[in-house]
Amino acid sequence: MAEIDGALRSCEGVSEAVTVLTDEQLVAFYVGEPKGTGAMRRELAEILPQYALPRRIIRLSEFPLTHNRKIDRRALVLLAGTPSVSPAPVTGGSAAAQRVR
Repeated sequence: MAEIDGALRSCEGVSEAVTVLTDEQLVAFYVGEPKGTGAMRRELAEILPQYALPRRIIRLSEFPLTHNRKIDRRALVLLAGTPSVSPAPVTGGSAAAQRVR
């Protein structure tokens, strides 16, 4: 998934990206400027093969962090599985992680 994260980071306005696998679907999260999902998918389609394109792309204001200040991938998997998650920013990385626990 590092290749997908790298491709996402190469998109204009994306400062950080993490991709998780949930229910056999790739879900990408990014921090950066708001960008239309269609535009981002077109950029990624030029870089990645079809099977590596994330099913959903979600923008966060910051990533949820573990106690060790690393990106909390478990919290992202939980967010990815939440149908109510929208591309709108989620405030407070640690608070976001606590909301989904």
